[in-house]
Amino acid sequence: MSEFQPDLKLQQVAEAYSRDLVTFALKQFDLDLDWSDESILAVEGIGAALHHDYRRVRPTDQQIEPYYRMLGSYVGEVYRRNHGADWGWSMRNRYRIPGMKRHPDTLFWPWGRAHNRIVRGADDNLWQYYQHLLSFDAPEDTP
Repeated sequence: MSEFQPDLKLQQVAEAYSRDLVTFALKQFDLDLDWSDESILAVEGIGAALHHDYRRVRPTDQQIEPYYRMLGSYVGEVYRRNHGADWGWSMRNRYRIPGMKRHPDTLFWPWGRAHNRIVRGADDNLWQYYQHLLSFDAPEDTP
């Protein structure tokens, strides 16, 4: 388990990026994101469109950074608002990276997943990722 430090300032940054995605989705795709778990399916569609553009243009990581931060922030914020988690920093492979922690001990990295969705494509599907996160909320079967 990586050490995790909650960070309210990072949460505020993620909140702002997630609101930016709501505006972007409405302007560019005529999508009205509503902060529901189901809205992540529409976000996956945006990720697919961004991947298509990425393959065509081949922008730098710096050029796609605002897009993966918007996508990842929205995914993380929907999860945080609907299921509870904290934004913060963790150490992974000796790098300090932004991520989230769902209590008691589940770490996840929505910005990283959104980056991979744009760059790598459908294998890093955001809807499937979110469904996986929701599986942590499901009650365990008891015999």
